[in-house]
Amino acid sequence: MTSSPITYSVFIGEEKDGETRAMRCPDIGENPLRDTNEFGTKTTWDGLKNTVFNKKMADRKFIGTRHINEDGSLGDRYDWKTFKEIYDISLSFGKGLEVLGLCPEIDIPNEGKFKFIGIYSKNREEWVITDFGGHCNSVTTIPVYDTLGEIAMEHIFNLTKLSTISLEGKCLKKIVDLAQKGKTGNVKNLILMDPKDDPENQAKLKELGFALYTMNDIIEKGKTDGKDLVMKEPTPETIAIICFTSGTTGTPKGAMITHNNIMCEVSIITSKGFNFSPDDIYLSFLPLAHVMERLIVSVCFSFGIAVGFFSGNPRNVIDDAKTLKPTCMCSVPKIFLRI
Repeated sequence: MTSSPITYSVFIGEEKDGETRAMRCPDIGENPLRDTNEFGTKTTWDGLKNTVFNKKMADRKFIGTRHINEDGSLGDRYDWKTFKEIYDISLSFGKGLEVLGLCPEIDIPNEGKFKFIGIYSKNREEWVITDFGGHCNSVTTIPVYDTLGEIAMEHIFNLTKLSTISLEGKCLKKIVDLAQKGKTGNVKNLILMDPKDDPENQAKLKELGFALYTMNDIIEKGKTDGKDLVMKEPTPETIAIICFTSGTTGTPKGAMITHNNIMCEVSIITSKGFNFSPDDIYLSFLPLAHVMERLIVSVCFSFGIAVGFFSGNPRNVIDDAKTLKPTCMCSVPKIFLRI
């Protein structure tokens, strides 16, 4: 609806048989890509530490969760943890993973050695803690999500030789179903975000030979047995996360995203005219399992922006927004149309 065409992207490089040409933002084109952001942080763990210690935002609120009333209804407030609280909990969680040997080093042919942690959950505080807890010790995050389907999930488990998944209660049944069909690969450890949820399927998983831990089990183990543990922090080239496609054109493909890939995106977003301040509040509901939301949250912790997660049901996003009163959000047309 403009008088002249809008150029969203341009092709770069030479065309090769069997491959599509890479596309980039027209502002960059063939020019060198950015290799840092304005904070000089090149890993997600450094980004969090920079906000906690160097920017002196330790006591500012970071992760918010919609309060749940005793009768199970949604409350009229958000409960918050500060940047320092998330840092401390994540570090203890990462140490607990190491002490218990839940993320063993494995060799992926033609790719190298990795440590993996799976996350199977909607956006929530424990998602962030699992992610940071892995990253503080160079563990790569493998998100999985419901729309992948059984074949895709089995493929991902086998490809990564994943042994441990941090997951919420409503995902337990899916793991039971996969396990009963022999489709869980090397997965043998489950970390429960909701230790009281679905006791029936918890019992079935124990019968099937899975080891079940609570998030608090791991955190407390890190605080005690792992208190003197020195973590192997990631480098900019360490793979932070592998985002798998839904497999609509064959088996899922895993995009291997380095820490520096993520942190450079912080500067790309701000270079497009988005101005952020620590007084901003962000409403997060697009899936953290996908790259877009993962990058936006990285912008948030880099700038000291508070992140409030939606309550879990997309139908309640508008009500969550009324309660949280965010200054910014990343959404899709369907939600904007409802607004």
